[in-house]
Amino acid sequence: MSVPGNLVSTLSMPLRWGDMDAYGHANNTVYFRFFEEARITWLASLELGAENDPDGPVIIKTSATFLKELAHPATVEVRTYADKAGNTSSIPIIR
Repeated sequence: MSVPGNLVSTLSMPLRWGDMDAYGHANNTVYFRFFEEARITWLASLELGAENDPDGPVIIKTSATFLKELAHPATVEVRTYADKAGNTSSIPIIR
């Protein structure tokens, strides 16, 4: 499977018992919480801008391809990739 961009961060997190659904595996929404935690950790490590800076990064795309079920106990490794955004569309800055 091909991945876009460059690997910028890797974060390991435990799957918690409460992350499981009634079928005994991680609910699909939990994966996006893992993505969020990894993204926030990576962005914090960059130390960009001031705390109240109105400008910041823009998330262009996030997606998941579910290859197999994840069940407790487990440790999840989230790899974050970043790439240059295309230049064919404009991105508004909201202040």
